[in-house]
Amino acid sequence: MASRNYHRHAIEPFGRELITSGDLDPVYNAITGAGWDMETRCRWMVAYWCFYHSGFACYAAQFKGAHFWDALQVAAENTTPNPYNERWPRGSERRHFRADAATRAIEELSKQYAHAADMVSFCAGPEPHTTFAAINKRAKTHRGFGAWMGFKIADMIDRCTPVEVDFELGHLFMFKDPEKAATMQWTLTHPGEELAPRQQRLTEVVTALIAEFSDLKAPPNGDRPVGIPEVETVLCKWKSHMNGHYPLYHDSREIRKQVIDWASVSPLATSFLQALPYGDQQ
Repeated sequence: MASRNYHRHAIEPFGRELITSGDLDPVYNAITGAGWDMETRCRWMVAYWCFYHSGFACYAAQFKGAHFWDALQVAAENTTPNPYNERWPRGSERRHFRADAATRAIEELSKQYAHAADMVSFCAGPEPHTTFAAINKRAKTHRGFGAWMGFKIADMIDRCTPVEVDFELGHLFMFKDPEKAATMQWTLTHPGEELAPRQQRLTEVVTALIAEFSDLKAPPNGDRPVGIPEVETVLCKWKSHMNGHYPLYHDSREIRKQVIDWASVSPLATSFLQALPYGDQQ
């Protein structure tokens, strides 16, 4: 666990460092920079969406077709050990994706999709330009996939596939953490003032942050300006940062620890690590 004894940064320099260092969403940099073909990326993303563990996703993504779903089912059942004679891992964000809920979900996915890429294509939709709302609606048709995972799926499709996704301001505040962070920031910039109505303060903070980062491009591809999904991540991580749970580069370090042991059983883990940002260790 990271020490809480670190310097707290204002949101502007904190967010700027997240974006420029690659620590904003390190896995996006890794899977787009690893040199994988799109089918491999899709297998990695689906395994990650199910288990939210980068090391396992690297392991599972090396299997194709039905063998991919078999690997996910073994991890979902968790009755036989992984290659390290330990339990199959899950990220804390997917702690409820276990037991019958997980095994039934994987069984249904395997029947619905011959290949992981088919699931990604279904969620993305048929057009090269789509919306978060459309992806979220399709993502939530799968067992065990709620609104938060719908957001992550939309964000990863936008950043890690050729599909362009539009996000609206209201989607950013479906979740409590970015809203709490925005309220914290609004209070800091309006000392002594009565709290403005919710929509006003949220819009004001997000608009200000997008303007603050207007000279930066959205990672990992740098193909558009920083926008709503990047600001959502900055706000979430800044809230954790201010509460003592997120020193800068925390995700880059933790993901590296999560993946490094899997390199002995998955070449994909090796290429993933080579493309993963180091943060301040570079």
